[in-house]
Amino acid sequence: MTPKPYLLIFTIGFTSCITQGRYVFRDNTATMPGLTHKGEAVVSGTIASNGQSNGDGIQPYALHGYDLEGAYALSDHWTVQGAFDRRSAAYAGSTNMIPGYDSCRLFYRNTTWEVGASYMWLLRKHVYFAPSFGGGGGVFHIGDREFDTSAHTRDDYTHDSRLLQAYVQPAFLFTWRWMDLGLGMRVSLNHFARVSTNYTADQQAQLSLDNLGGSTLPMSQCFMMLRVYPGTQALRLELRLGEDAYLSSGTLNRYVYFANAALTVGVDPYFLFRRRHNKN
Repeated sequence: MTPKPYLLIFTIGFTSCITQGRYVFRDNTATMPGLTHKGEAVVSGTIASNGQSNGDGIQPYALHGYDLEGAYALSDHWTVQGAFDRRSAAYAGSTNMIPGYDSCRLFYRNTTWEVGASYMWLLRKHVYFAPSFGGGGGVFHIGDREFDTSAHTRDDYTHDSRLLQAYVQPAFLFTWRWMDLGLGMRVSLNHFARVSTNYTADQQAQLSLDNLGGSTLPMSQCFMMLRVYPGTQALRLELRLGEDAYLSSGTLNRYVYFANAALTVGVDPYFLFRRRHNKN
């Protein structure tokens, strides 16, 4: 089989979440490159947005960002892969949701990166066991405009936490000529290594942010990936669904994005170039 280096895959993502207080964590999207021949490569890009537009301080009125992912098959079994994710969100609503502390306007910016490897073990025709593992880091930023609701003024308070991550992801991949189906679970350990903030100690306690530094949040994410090739290998459509759960949350359970979905459209430029070359 000829290796297929995929061009940038543009994605529109729709993310839903359970919202209470300030967010400090969003689990990375589970991915399965599904490369089974040495020399295959895939590079993908994600553009994400949220369709919700509530202004009650509970639901986000803006959630957007992008992901960059890449993978390369070192052999028919081993693949190295990496990802860079960036998300930002804004919230608006009534003042004093937590009396004396909560804001009319909050801004979030989450940036994470990870590197890892996956193994493709053919169990039987069309069925692969596809475990992967890796780690990375990230920075989670909160901008709190406590005293001014204008979108173009400074943040009165900021809260930044640095994250160290490690994950294992056992999964199964079912392949057919025009469709792939992936099912699995991503288990991650997420350690908040350092916190920098100008919230006072009393404010951090009121917002349940006082115990964040030095804590570790273990999460599990059940996921499903459906990839189809509608009539040609040049076009690749992918749907991803994931749902997070706590393995042990402590008091951090108020600040996590729980669910996400993404719809991906991909193009194989090598296939298109080869077909064009054959026609000429």
